[in-house]
Amino acid sequence: MLKTACEKAVANMKEVADLIQKSNQEALGLLNKRFTEAMDEVKTLVVKKG
Repeated sequence: MLKTACEKAVANMKEVADLIQKSNQEALGLLNKRFTEAMDEVKTLVVKKG
């Protein structure tokens, strides 16, 4: 019974770790996209003023 409970706990921890990793990847993707958009905006402003 203890072995089963331990295995279930490990499986749950792995699932949580996987969800955290997926969330982090999505967040980084959004940050990278926004950073790229911001750099494009800066380039556009520089070209307009230049």
